[in-house]
Amino acid sequence: MKNLDFPPEISRALDALGQEKRREIIKLIINKKKISFSELIENTKLSSSTISFHLKELMKASLINNYYTKPKNPGGKYSYYELTEFGKDFCNALDIK
Repeated sequence: MKNLDFPPEISRALDALGQEKRREIIKLIINKKKISFSELIENTKLSSSTISFHLKELMKASLINNYYTKPKNPGGKYSYYELTEFGKDFCNALDIK
């Protein structure tokens, strides 16, 4: 049997999605289009440190990105996560919904 060598970005994405909680996070992002850190904690019931760890792994795999918005009132910022174009294509190819 021939050894299948995947491109590195595909291997990283497959490795990242090997964890059930990361797949759960990806599905939440797919369904909401964008999601805040606090919404992820609320929806997954995971600790903030656990969520942070999984988000970093998904970002390393180029499946999601993080961006910030400033609230209308002064002080602070809101952090949101969304799929990258690669993440959208990858999830579509695997029919992740």
